[in-house]
Parts: sequence; structure tokens; C-alpha cells
Amino acid sequence: MWSRGRTCILETDFAYMIGPDPFARLVVPFVTACCAELDHGFYHLDGKGQIPHLDQLLAIPGLKGVQWIPGSGQPEAADPMWWPLLKRIRDAGKLVQFYSPGDLVLRMAREVPLTGFAIETWAGNPGDQANLVEAIQRENAALRARTTVTAT
Repeated sequence: MWSRGRTCILETDFAYMIGPDPFARLVVPFVTACCAELDHGFYHLDGKGQIPHLDQLLAIPGLKGVQWIPGSGQPEAADPMWWPLLKRIRDAGKLVQFYSPGDLVLRMAREVPLTGFAIETWAGNPGDQANLVEAIQRENAALRARTTVTAT
């Protein structure tokens, strides 16, 4: 992922196999120290087995975002089952990065404001890709316009 400044997607895949207490002792200090040295530190949340650690990660002030990878055999990252998880990350003020097929991203764009998301998606050819991106942007702009409340 390109960004200005020092950027790294931090990961500790063994965190999938440990509980919250060992995670607090072993992983949180590592991620906190790394984020203190980075301009844009992200954590690679790899699979539903790491979800129990999410609140500890979201409490790290220097952590800018979370890369969500649901894991093998799980629904894609933009599947509606994950929307509450993605909202939780955004509500904590963190950015979200994920990969997902275009049809699911388009569906998500109709329901979830995509501000603060970096999404990699795909379509059959360059023309299809351009049309997909335009549709996602159009649908999400319409959603934001419908849900924006203005003071009078």
C-alpha cells in the first residue's frame, strides 16, 4: 500500500492461536512500539480467530488502520456478515483495508459509507474495472447523500 511516510502492515499470525492475555503481553507491546516509529502502521487481522484481539488493537493510539482478511473458507471481506466488524474498526477512528470481489463491494457501497476504506477489487477486463469503480463511487455517493443530515 502506497503512502507518504513510513508504512508497514504489521502481523503476528500466531495471534490466531493465543488468547487475549498472552496477546496483551506479547503482541500489543510489539505493535505499539512499531506504530510509534511509523507514520502509518496497520495491523493484518488475519482470520476470525484474531477478532477477540480487536479491541486491544483499536486501543493502540499509533495504529492507523486494520487490514481485514477473513481467512480460508470464510465469506469474503465485503460480505454483509463482516459489516459490523468493519463498522467497529471505523467507529474507533481507524482505517480499513481489504480485498473483495466487485459484486460484494458494490453491494456494500449501497449500504455502508466507504469513507476511510482502501478496497482492492477486481472485474474481468480494464473496461469492466472502470465501470465497476464508477458504479461503486456513484452508489456510495448516493448513500452518503441520503444519510447526510444538515442543520437548518
